[in-house]
Amino acid sequence: MINVTIFGKIVPQKRPKFARRGNFVQTYDPPECREYKKLVRLFANQAVAQQKGFRPYEKAVEVVLWFFFEIPKSFSDADRLAAANGKIRPTGRPDIDNLAKGVMDAVKGILWTDDSIIVTLHAKKFYTAGKERVWLGVRGIGEDENQERYE
Repeated sequence: MINVTIFGKIVPQKRPKFARRGNFVQTYDPPECREYKKLVRLFANQAVAQQKGFRPYEKAVEVVLWFFFEIPKSFSDADRLAAANGKIRPTGRPDIDNLAKGVMDAVKGILWTDDSIIVTLHAKKFYTAGKERVWLGVRGIGEDENQERYE
C-alpha cells in the first residue's frame, strides 16, 4: 500500500488541445494541466522514494482519491463550520471524474504500470479549513488482507 498527499491548487483534466502541422495533427495537454501533472509526479516520486524497494503495481489495484478544496470566502460562519465538519460538500465544478483523470494520468508509470489494472476507484470531494490538497491511496487487491480498507 502506498499513500501520497499532493499539496497545491487542484487542477482538473481538461480536453486536449490540437495543433496541425501539415498533414499531422498533434494533441497536447493545456499548459495548466501539464504543470499540475508535474506537481503530482513530484509528490508521487517523493512518496515512492520513502518506500524501500517499491515497484509500480502490475496487478489489480484499488485507488482512493480524496480532493480537499478550500472553503469559499463567501460562506457564512455557520456554513464555514458545516463545511469544515463535512456537512457541506463541494457540489459544483470541477467534476470528480475530471479531477481523478488528471491525477491518475500523472502517476501512471510511477505507482502502477497501466490504468487498466485499476479495478476499484473511490473518489470524494471535501472542503477543508486547511490547505487545498489531494490524498491518493493505492492498494493491491489481495495485498495483506489484515490491513484496514480505506473507507
